[in-house]
Amino acid sequence: MENKRVKKGFLLRWNPTISSMTMEKYQKALSEFPDGFCMDWSIYDWKQAHEGDRFFMLRTGDENAGIIFRGVFVSEPYEDEDWAGTAKKKHYISIDCYDAVPADEKPMLDVDTLEKNIPEINWRSGHSGELLSPDVVMKLVNLYTEVVELEIDDDDDEEKDFDNNPSHGDHWECVCDSSDLENTIIDFAKILTKRGSPDLHGNTDDFDEKGNVINVPTIGVKYVKEGVGIQGIILCHTEENELRSLFPAFYDGTAIELELTKIDEFSNGVEAVLTGENEHGELRFHNIDYYAWRNKYNIGEKYTFQIAALAYKAEVVSEEGREFEICGDDAIKFYTELGNEVEYLEDGSVKPIKFGAAELVALLQNDDAYPSDGEFQSPIQGRVSTKDFFGCPLYRIPILVLRDVESEGTEIPLYAKSNFFDHKPRSGEPVRGYLWLTGRLEKDELS
Repeated sequence: MENKRVKKGFLLRWNPTISSMTMEKYQKALSEFPDGFCMDWSIYDWKQAHEGDRFFMLRTGDENAGIIFRGVFVSEPYEDEDWAGTAKKKHYISIDCYDAVPADEKPMLDVDTLEKNIPEINWRSGHSGELLSPDVVMKLVNLYTEVVELEIDDDDDEEKDFDNNPSHGDHWECVCDSSDLENTIIDFAKILTKRGSPDLHGNTDDFDEKGNVINVPTIGVKYVKEGVGIQGIILCHTEENELRSLFPAFYDGTAIELELTKIDEFSNGVEAVLTGENEHGELRFHNIDYYAWRNKYNIGEKYTFQIAALAYKAEVVSEEGREFEICGDDAIKFYTELGNEVEYLEDGSVKPIKFGAAELVALLQNDDAYPSDGEFQSPIQGRVSTKDFFGCPLYRIPILVLRDVESEGTEIPLYAKSNFFDHKPRSGEPVRGYLWLTGRLEKDELS
């Protein structure tokens, strides 16, 4: 199954002889922040870049050319004045930088090694912020891992830590044409501010112009049509209101009582992923009204949330995928562990053991960096309806979660782009994919 979150890879370039990032500035950054530092960098393929994408920094122009550090984008691209002083505007992105090579050392992954192993890239010159193909990214990651002896995969510590500064770009791509996502999100913001209505009120900590911590009122604004809509969270500063967050939201979720066990708060102070459990299992979901209740939640207490989901990717499981079998030694082990006689076919081979998976219900939320995401499979529980998300047709698909030996499962609505499917899904068909789980308080329990 295709992975829901395919992070892109970029090659940034640094020539210390011509860059505004001088050798002295680089040395100072390493001296003051040896475990990693953050800065802004120009990016050529900015339309393709998003917060959360990865990069490698290539030093060029001298004898120490090569990959000098790696990192991740921690903002969306933005436009600003050209660092070189021309009248032309440039695009920049904020980057977190890790495993930096000292300025006076030749990197282990030097330019000669790069040219020998990945000749399809010009390692001597080019734009800073070049989008790499998935094949080149994989080659570069494998080469970096082999040469520098670092584990750079989805299981490293960087991926295990909660990402408290995410963008909702992936979520917007699930409900609209993503070819011009930046302008599309701006259009949604305009729709919200013109047609939206106030929702709940809250407060959060922010900073004034002098850097002092201040308490700022917050207000939710939403625009809803037939259960789907746009949610915004606004900080009400004295001089100017600030739209702090904007995301697609769903207001017809299933009421599920959960004991609150964990709160992962975003750095913006108005969003969080909540973890809750009941006797049938655990759910981790993005709390869309956290800004209103953040100071009143208590770990260990029970609350009723309306839970819904948005699909990053979904498909009807093929006929072939609705069953599987185990053969050979694995089948022998299965027979014997159950205390049964091993069965054989006429040709003397072990008879395979077949399993049907058409009724399988599963929700796996194993990514600690993005805990509200998960991989799912479920038979469709009833009629699939079509909803319009401002011109993008979505299917509303009833699926099951929280099914165990004591429960038949809990039905929740899953919203998925209609173009994921070659036909309108039907009741009883198994679907699978990747989703984003969201939830809000069923009622004002905390008021």
